[in-house]
Amino acid sequence: MRKVKNLNNEKSIATALKLLAIFTLLVNYSLAQNSQPQKVVNVLKVEIIDIVERNHLTDLQLIIWHKKDTVNIHIDSVYNLFFELNFPGKYYAKVIKEGYDTLIMDWENPALPSELILEFYMPKKVLSRKEKRIAHKYSVNLPERNSYENGGFEKTRFVFNELCVIRYRYFNLEGMR
Repeated sequence: MRKVKNLNNEKSIATALKLLAIFTLLVNYSLAQNSQPQKVVNVLKVEIIDIVERNHLTDLQLIIWHKKDTVNIHIDSVYNLFFELNFPGKYYAKVIKEGYDTLIMDWENPALPSELILEFYMPKKVLSRKEKRIAHKYSVNLPERNSYENGGFEKTRFVFNELCVIRYRYFNLEGMR
């Protein structure tokens, strides 16, 4: 009889230890899930425009990269140039089109949910005098769009070609609520 009680006690202790181990695993898993940084999903819209003719360019290569993520896409349409950026930090974009200067842009992706817009105004590698005048006039006088309190444009010019212009702006979606 005493052996049966001891066996029942041992079984109870073993069951209790198993339950304690399962509970510990669940608590550790829950803590690990909560300690992981949350992904911040930002929306990026890209516009690529010929600076002389002011039309959207297609048939080009767009590369967007971050140390954790890379997107390499052939652009054949002006539609659906929207991307999700899942990580805060420095991002880069490179636009390659035959006959045009290659443009590279870097920006800091905010850690808050935001909408970002990149505008690439690209000149051809070889421009006539008339085209240079048009490109210069247009690059200097780009229309400023209305921006929200949290956003605005950052304009980038290149030393090797003052006709290349990249504009970057963002809207903090939390600030717009």
